[in-house]
Amino acid sequence: MNKNQQLIILIGLLVTLAMGIYPPWVHVDEDKVTHAMGYAPIWKPPTIRKRDSAEILGFKLELDVRSQTANTLDIARLLTQFVVLSVIVGGALVLTKKA
Repeated sequence: MNKNQQLIILIGLLVTLAMGIYPPWVHVDEDKVTHAMGYAPIWKPPTIRKRDSAEILGFKLELDVRSQTANTLDIARLLTQFVVLSVIVGGALVLTKKA
C-alpha cells in the first residue's frame, strides 16, 4: 500500500467519523409520518420552532408557538452516505494502485 492510498483511507475514515458525529435527523410524528430535520450533532438533535401568528388592527398576535425536536436518526440517508463514500474511497484506491 503506497502513501497515496494510506492518505485516501485516512481521509475516508475522517469523513466517516464526521458523518457519524453530525448525522441526519428526522421527526416521526404520531401519525408515523417522517419529517426531515437536517443535520446536527449526535448529542444535540435539531429543534424547529413553528409559529402561527396573525395581525389584527396593527397588533401581531402569536397564536400557536410550538417546537418540534428530531426524535430519530435518518438511518436510510446515513447508510446511503456511507455506501457512496465507500464507493468513492474504493475507486480512489483502485486508481492510485501501482502496477
